[in-house]
Amino acid sequence: YSSRQNVGDDIAAMGCHVVLPAIFPMDGIVGKLLVEKVSTSASLKKPLIILEDGGYAVPQLSQLAKQGLISLDSVKGAVEQTTRGKWLAQRVDHDGYLVVPVISIPDCQTKSAIEPPYIAMAVIRNLATIMNEVAPGRTIEMLGMYGYGTIGDQVGKYFRERGARVCVADLTPAKRFRALTSHLDYEEL
Repeated sequence: YSSRQNVGDDIAAMGCHVVLPAIFPMDGIVGKLLVEKVSTSASLKKPLIILEDGGYAVPQLSQLAKQGLISLDSVKGAVEQTTRGKWLAQRVDHDGYLVVPVISIPDCQTKSAIEPPYIAMAVIRNLATIMNEVAPGRTIEMLGMYGYGTIGDQVGKYFRERGARVCVADLTPAKRFRALTSHLDYEEL
């Protein structure tokens, strides 16, 4: 969601400085903004907490600090909102480079219980929009999914209930097993 203009506009309306990436990967712009914002925070003697969405800032912040390019005096920590970002922060920590505490929202019960149905419905709406553009009047007969977490399970069930064949691939053996045993017509890709 980080590159959607309407999301950026909503966040900016709350008084935040928003920079939407024009190209990916966006490591360069993230590093530049971190140096700028950490410096500004330190000069104003204001604490900085990074709201992280996807694991872009925490690894770069750690790298910049280890290289001596920024001071962490004003940086109090980060809040990571995604599982991907959580995994990256864990990897940075495991390698001994994590320089700030990170609160992991993916581990929050509210996020795992409340958010998935809304994300699943957004995925389903987006797929319907794409189908209307690509093949008006046709329905999805086969769905291939890479990842069978809580959201993937709900998306898969939705399409299976409408007669689609659903094929699943997941790196986690337990999730592959759950996908293969919970629905008779699920197949591993």
